[in-house]
Amino acid sequence: MNVYSVKDVSTHLNLKPTTLRKYCGMLEKSGYSFDGNSQGHRFFRDKDVIAIRTIIQAKHNGITLEEAIDGVVYQAQYKTETNETSLTEQRNITATDSKESIEELKLLILNQNELILSLNKRLESIEEKYNENQQHLIEVINKESYQKKSLISRLFTKKKT
Repeated sequence: MNVYSVKDVSTHLNLKPTTLRKYCGMLEKSGYSFDGNSQGHRFFRDKDVIAIRTIIQAKHNGITLEEAIDGVVYQAQYKTETNETSLTEQRNITATDSKESIEELKLLILNQNELILSLNKRLESIEEKYNENQQHLIEVINKESYQKKSLISRLFTKKKT
């Protein structure tokens, strides 16, 4: 996991260090936490850089700084809660839940198979109609061709007198 200094982040995001510190202070007041050393100096992880970049983009899109800060803090808290909830939910999955899921999947497969059969019947019907049309077209072309040959032969054959 990468660790960045104020200078690294401000250079990377094209911010003045004072602006970066201002954003960080506002984030911390709203409940966001940064890692730091024993002397109180902040250092940044990738997630922090993403959070600050999100604030910058939100500001460019017309969102107030306060709203952007609140959004980033909410998102960070939501991700933490979601991760904790996901772990708890994973531990609580029972065999019954799995059986219910399997039954739902079986039903879904049956429905899909019925749909496939229906579509196959429609396709066969379409192919049959297509073949009939092709046959009719060939007959019409042959008839036209025969009539043209007949006309040509009558025009160019000598009459016996």
